[in-house]
Amino acid sequence: MFKFRLSHVGHRGNRSGMAYIGGLTAEGDIDPYSETLGRVIIVGENSQTSSDNCVIATLDAETGSMSHRAIPCPVPALRLSTATRVGEWVFVFGGNPGSVDTLYRFDIATEKWTQVQKRGVWPKGRWGQGAFSLGGKLFIAAGCDGSKISSAWVFDPQGETWTQLPDYPVGLQRPAVCTVGDRVHLIGGSAPTTHCTYSEAGGWHKEADLPFRVYGAGAVAVGSNIHVMGGNGHSNQVHVYDTVTKRWEESGTLPVSFSYGSACYTTPSSVIIHSEKQLIIGESEELKQKPERERLAQEERDRVAAQLAEAERQRVYQEQVSLLHSLVTDLGCDVEGVASLTPEECRHHILCTVAAREVDRRKTELCPRFSAFDPSSLPPLRTLISDAKAFDADALSTALANLSEYLPLAERIDPQVLSLTPLSLSVLP
Repeated sequence: MFKFRLSHVGHRGNRSGMAYIGGLTAEGDIDPYSETLGRVIIVGENSQTSSDNCVIATLDAETGSMSHRAIPCPVPALRLSTATRVGEWVFVFGGNPGSVDTLYRFDIATEKWTQVQKRGVWPKGRWGQGAFSLGGKLFIAAGCDGSKISSAWVFDPQGETWTQLPDYPVGLQRPAVCTVGDRVHLIGGSAPTTHCTYSEAGGWHKEADLPFRVYGAGAVAVGSNIHVMGGNGHSNQVHVYDTVTKRWEESGTLPVSFSYGSACYTTPSSVIIHSEKQLIIGESEELKQKPERERLAQEERDRVAAQLAEAERQRVYQEQVSLLHSLVTDLGCDVEGVASLTPEECRHHILCTVAAREVDRRKTELCPRFSAFDPSSLPPLRTLISDAKAFDADALSTALANLSEYLPLAERIDPQVLSLTPLSLSVLP
């Protein structure tokens, strides 16, 4: 799936937090047309340049090259804190040394940091926790403060409040975290064969143990599959988990081993793995072609939908034409070649015939000018309609309905089909 290569990014550390901060679509997917495509933030102790504990790195989707820049950051040079994107913010929680319990918020648009002030209940300090976003909220679970922690919490950014959740099934640190749909998977950690899931509907669930051991891996989702890459005890291996069949399989290797790392997407077809070693970039030609395949598939769906819509339009049109032809015949309109008449011609002849018969019946009731009406001439018909609208816009259709000799026929006439409504009368040729 991924072809891996090595790169560098101006930040190296085996216990740093990382999150994608590029543009997203309305559905929350990476926007391939965003000006900020390929951008990630890395926060934590930097063994390469100690003063730069916060770096924004960008993978150029066209050239594949990496660039980076350090930005001011109030977050101390911590190890094993987590950086989690929630909407248009990134939250950094915890870290070591000191098992801190501070929470920082990074505004992606302004690139400004804010420390969230403590109030109400608050989770105890920890490091190496699992952290993820779900439903617009920040979740943390497990971790360590010198001893393994199993408590779990959820933070609501709108109210800036924490709520405690049921405990994580196992006390551990450094699980790999990956979201597929509405379910989050926490894989391995200091209990290296553990696999647990969380959903807002069902809470925590302990899955079957892993067929391998892993601690501190990076993980990303590709469709319904999870790719677990590297980590302590996992060397440079890549395993893929099918969340539908719930089966694991090996899937290639990385160009270098690492003990602790973080992984995330940078483009719809590229991932990066940040660790104490060189940066690893994984690129998928299959995923790169996916937008084009989806575009072509959408074009085909649109083409078929257009064909169906046109077929339905033609069916309705033919039904209307047949009805109009029948009405022209039943009314005894003075016209030859009824079967070749267009709907507009049918409406004209029907209107002329109905108007003429109505004039014969009531030449002077609606307007004196009716007595001079010649049904073969369109200008008098326009005058007739204008006068009828001035007197009573519904007079023609109402009068037709009242003619006892035409009552059975009138019951078959749809005023909208015949354009006898005041609005449609005004658009006669």
